[in-house]
Amino acid sequence: MVVQVFLENEVDDIDIARIKKWIESENFTKQLTYVSPQEATAKMEEQLQEELLSLLDNQHPIEPSFDLIVHSPYADLDSLNWIKTKLLTVEGVKEAEYPEVELETIQNGLKKVMLPVLVVSALLMFIAIALINNTIRLSIFSKRFLIKSMQLVGATRGFIRRPFVWQVIWYGLISGLLAFSILTSAILFLEVESPDIFGKTDLITFAVLFGVVVFFGIFISWISTHFAVNKYLRLRQDQLY
Repeated sequence: MVVQVFLENEVDDIDIARIKKWIESENFTKQLTYVSPQEATAKMEEQLQEELLSLLDNQHPIEPSFDLIVHSPYADLDSLNWIKTKLLTVEGVKEAEYPEVELETIQNGLKKVMLPVLVVSALLMFIAIALINNTIRLSIFSKRFLIKSMQLVGATRGFIRRPFVWQVIWYGLISGLLAFSILTSAILFLEVESPDIFGKTDLITFAVLFGVVVFFGIFISWISTHFAVNKYLRLRQDQLY
């Protein structure tokens, strides 16, 4: 979400540096780019395909400005209105604008689809966990006699569980890496196809995504294995049949 911060025409380089330093120090600032009147005029001439300076006696019609990109938690109408009010209190700032109508349309659309998306996501997560759990339980079921034999010869529960746990941790790590690779490819594809909508994902987001996906891949596999092995450790030998 970009907020255009227009400055007074009379500001000098010292004022611009002061305003820039103040905006960059705020928590809502993700990225700040200075746009000079010359750059803004050149962009407008490119869009209109006309030479504005020749029509205006070489006077730049656009004030100097900043393109302020805010962090995602502030990309809503209430927060942006608060940011705008705060920016207008800064000496040298003339106006602050953001696409209010477009943002309101997007937020209303998101509210309508959010609940169905959450329901479908929860259902898919439940199915995925159930499939992982059943697959692991079937795998350990086929080794129930081996587990009981190890227990009868004096192996401790931890010793018996260890190879099964390490095996599923390895499988969970591989599955997490594969899932992360697919998600990352999808995100990069969307950013290339629609950069204006999706923007650029920072490295912190990728790191968090990697950690969450790999962690859950390992955790779900580990917890399923732990309970499945314990089940057969508690059974008597005649109950294995």
